[in-house]
Amino acid sequence: MRAVDWRSVPVLALVVVATATGYCSRNAI
Repeated sequence: MRAVDWRSVPVLALVVVATATGYCSRNAI
């Protein structure tokens, strides 16, 4: 298996956070 790209880690985290935030805000309203 390939090692994790340190450049893609922040991007992946940002996508996960953005998706979770959008999902939560959509359900909250």
